[in-house]
Amino acid sequence: MDSAGNKPRILVVEDEPISALFIKRQLLDLGYDHIGQSALGEESVDLVGTLKPNLVLMDIQLAGAMDGIAAAVAIRNQFAVPVIFITATADEDVLARAKLAEPFGFIVKPCAKQELRTVLEMALYKHQAETKLRESALHTQAILDNMVDGLITINATGVIESFNKAANRIFGYGQEEIVGQNVSILMSPQDLAEHDAALLSYSSSGKAYVLGRSREVIGVRKNKEHFPMSLSVSESIRGGQTTFIGVVRDLTEQHAAQNQLRKLSQAVAQSPEMIVITDTLGRIEYVNESFIHNNGYALNEVIGQNPKLLQSGNTPAETYISLWESLRDGKTWQGQFHNRRKDGSEYISFAIIAPLRQPDGSISHYVAVNEDITERKRLGEELDRHRHHLEEMVVQRTTELIAARQQADAANLAKSEFLANMSHEIRTPMNAILGFSNLLRRESPTAQQIERLNKINSAGQHLLSIISDVLDISKIEAGRLELEDTEFSIQALVDSVATIITPSAREKGLSVHTTSIDLPPTVRGDPTRLRQALLNYAGNAVKFTERGQVNLAARLVDAQDGNLVVRFDVSDTGIGIQSHDVTRLFQAFEQADASTTRKYGGTGLGLAITHRLAHLMGGDAGVQSEFGVGSTFWFTAHLRQIQGHSTPATTDAQEDAELLLQCKFPSARILVVDDDPFNREIAADYLKEISFAVDTAANGKDAVAQVIQSHYDLILMDVQMPIMNGLEATKHIRQLPGKEHTPILALSANVFVEDRRACIDAGMNDFVSKPVDPGELYSALLKWLSSPVFPIL
Repeated sequence: MDSAGNKPRILVVEDEPISALFIKRQLLDLGYDHIGQSALGEESVDLVGTLKPNLVLMDIQLAGAMDGIAAAVAIRNQFAVPVIFITATADEDVLARAKLAEPFGFIVKPCAKQELRTVLEMALYKHQAETKLRESALHTQAILDNMVDGLITINATGVIESFNKAANRIFGYGQEEIVGQNVSILMSPQDLAEHDAALLSYSSSGKAYVLGRSREVIGVRKNKEHFPMSLSVSESIRGGQTTFIGVVRDLTEQHAAQNQLRKLSQAVAQSPEMIVITDTLGRIEYVNESFIHNNGYALNEVIGQNPKLLQSGNTPAETYISLWESLRDGKTWQGQFHNRRKDGSEYISFAIIAPLRQPDGSISHYVAVNEDITERKRLGEELDRHRHHLEEMVVQRTTELIAARQQADAANLAKSEFLANMSHEIRTPMNAILGFSNLLRRESPTAQQIERLNKINSAGQHLLSIISDVLDISKIEAGRLELEDTEFSIQALVDSVATIITPSAREKGLSVHTTSIDLPPTVRGDPTRLRQALLNYAGNAVKFTERGQVNLAARLVDAQDGNLVVRFDVSDTGIGIQSHDVTRLFQAFEQADASTTRKYGGTGLGLAITHRLAHLMGGDAGVQSEFGVGSTFWFTAHLRQIQGHSTPATTDAQEDAELLLQCKFPSARILVVDDDPFNREIAADYLKEISFAVDTAANGKDAVAQVIQSHYDLILMDVQMPIMNGLEATKHIRQLPGKEHTPILALSANVFVEDRRACIDAGMNDFVSKPVDPGELYSALLKWLSSPVFPIL
């Protein structure tokens, strides 16, 4: 039995039933606990894990894939349970193989009961002793591994025999890398010579002057970094063999702390501020050089004294009361003293006084940092006088600036109102000119009439583009141009611009090409302004190129976190630009020279608009050109990537809208409201062309009356009208029962963003600008007549 009175638990592995029974009876007679039996090596390994015996009696020769020797090796490796071999054979080869399994004994079958007892007890005792020895070794190793200091053992020739974890951490070497190496690899050249001399002294005299004392040396880490360390060496002699034991400590942090403390000490000593440290009773223990210099006292005259020796009598008593109240509460105090130097001169000191606390939180000292602010106070008072004067000047200047700003705002407002009125007054007759031109085109004109109508339309569109450019540059300069954020295809945008310029290019014998590089299928941004910017470049390329080609290109320049930078290029083989003219190109109303305007026409606004649109979209614009060879105009824009595959939403093409309206909405009833009779006639004729029933009204008041009397599927509403304008009329209609969702589309020559917003705010659903393009009108009608419910945007 063990010390606790428990019977040793024995597992028997024997494939002969009679032998197994005989051994079991012997074990029970001897007082052991026979806990199980197995005839197979594989099964015995599993039983050891399950039954947890104190010892296994293992037959060497077992049936199956695993004999007793293999089973014993597996048990030793997995469970460290002692195994005694029992065998009926004494074959030398088998016994030699069995010894490799490191058994705790051999028993030859059959054996006497006393012999079995002796072998079992010796095996159990040996296993218990080895277990204690192993635990002791593990305990010792744990102590060594958890030491803060590195522990290194070397033999008499300097070869490293052991290296604890702290040493691994200090020097950076792994155990397997360093054991067997000479200790010299851990030492700096200057300390290696001393090491070699110590070994030589020890080998010749048996004494080493470095033993038994701690010294500071320079160590070398694995990465060749030199560092300070403390080293103490002792010796151990066992069996005539000498082992040196070195204890090392990394002093890097200690040196850093000492250097920091030295710097702090120097900072205090050399500070230009006067620094005083007192005990809790106010007795001075330290003053720096600045205090001595500023007050005129010698060091021995102030140490042990109270700082009140500096009092001039001019500091208010409340200052000292406040000071000691704060210090008694453990708080920092700051304030001003009127002090007197040793020579009797006075000065004003700004002081910050704080308690110094020990690790336990108790206050041991007070430290005061004092600054002579006499001159600063004098300058401050002088500055105050100047400041008061400046404040008066600022008030006066601010009043002048406010008046100037108001004048500028009034001028901007007048400019905006003028441009809005100019746009309205020009677009209104232009609507009649282009409208009647389009209607005449539908009445089967002769070829000559078609040619003249095309010229009317071309001239009207040209005038319209000039108006739009002037309005755009005005909105950009006023900061009132708002960018859209919608989904579109860059490739489709480039192709659409190419389609627009191709007819005019063909008339001049030019070819048009497009190129795209690394473009995503779809992006988010403002396709309208991108198309405008690219079309400005492309239109100029066609205008200034007499032969050759025009190339439109778009390529991805950068992509980070879903943000894209795309570059657009338009290259031509045109007249080119001289270098001294390039700098003026992107200024409003500028062209390369006056002759350009006379020969090619244009306002000089297109490039300026593209340049400023590029900047609004986070990019830039520029040009590379060679006079007489051609030019490449470029701009960049920041767009946003769309995650996953997406296709931009599309609507029915404008040329299909007219047919769809006739098929899906025959005899739809429309109310046209416009104060201009020409505009009413044009809109009504467009609608009658698709077989719609049309009523008209000349002002908003008449329109409201007609809506009350009749049902309309959709209303086209002008904005600027006498008696009642379109905005007021829309608000009245929206209040009528059953008219909340009747589509109302603004039909206006006012194209500013705020004009569109005012229409939406009044309750209109959409906006169609004048001059009215039939295709755009039909598309808008199709969109709102097709909607099952007409929510107000």
